[in-house]
Amino acid sequence: MKRYDTYKDSGVQWLGEIPGHWECVKLKMFCQDNKEKNKGNIESCVLSLSYGNIIVKKNVNFGLVPENYESYQIVNPGNIILRLTDLQNDHKSLRTGLVKNRGIITSAYVGLIVKNMNSEYTQLILHSYDVMKVFYGMGGGLRQSMSYTDIANVYIPVPPLSEQRSIVSFLDAKCGKIDEWVTKKQKEVEHLQELKQRVIADAVTRGLNPHVKMKTTNIPWLKEIPEHWERTTLRKFLRLFSVKNHGDKQLLSVTREQGVIVRDIESKEGNHNFIPDDLSGYKYVQIGDFVINKMKSWQGSYGVSNYEGIVSPAYYTCKLEGIDRTFFSL
Repeated sequence: MKRYDTYKDSGVQWLGEIPGHWECVKLKMFCQDNKEKNKGNIESCVLSLSYGNIIVKKNVNFGLVPENYESYQIVNPGNIILRLTDLQNDHKSLRTGLVKNRGIITSAYVGLIVKNMNSEYTQLILHSYDVMKVFYGMGGGLRQSMSYTDIANVYIPVPPLSEQRSIVSFLDAKCGKIDEWVTKKQKEVEHLQELKQRVIADAVTRGLNPHVKMKTTNIPWLKEIPEHWERTTLRKFLRLFSVKNHGDKQLLSVTREQGVIVRDIESKEGNHNFIPDDLSGYKYVQIGDFVINKMKSWQGSYGVSNYEGIVSPAYYTCKLEGIDRTFFSL
């Protein structure tokens, strides 16, 4: 990237210095509030903000849906969407996205129409502000939120249009290479995870002696085990129990990838299930207990807990008896 000969103070705390020939102006000078509503339901393509991207919502009938979409705003490619609600709780979500398809999106989000500015560059600036957590603490109300009126007075750096395009092109190329590297590393990680699982599976089903005499099991997925091993059923080691009235303990959950985890009650994206105010009906779990998500057990959502806490009453909770819990958790 080009280094400039002169810099100047932007006058904005989180920006510091900017190149001397850039300007620093309020957002409202280049971005208008989108006020076009979907009157008469003229548009049916429902969009959603997901992990910093504006995507077409596939299942519009899932979950809580409005009777009609007349109150939604119509957006066009080049518009920018900002989710500036619930700022006091959710500090993890990516809150900005660039619209790439004409469609409709909830009017609870701020929609910006970019004028006389490169919309991709503008989105990059707002994304940077989002990552720097500039918006947090700026909202008002019990559930902190911001409207267009609030965001309109935020200062942004403005280079010449030609330079905006150059910055966008540079970042597209640079970030594209980084994405390729990330994809490659992810594939390597997946390969290592598969290797790890094979090593674990071989050790827990065949033991550590490669020369041990084996015997058949008549189990389709486990054909042979060492001759001196015992074949039995899970019920021999699991005892169902249910202890409640521990609503003051931390919330736990069960996932396929991680087993029993501490539930992140701050994340709205990761918290799809309703959490009641009264947790006295939740089941108490101690370290070493085995927990099964009965609705998703077929996916592998179970595990030995390394935490004390409470889980949904829809889960099975079991005591492990007569077996090493570390071995069992493998």
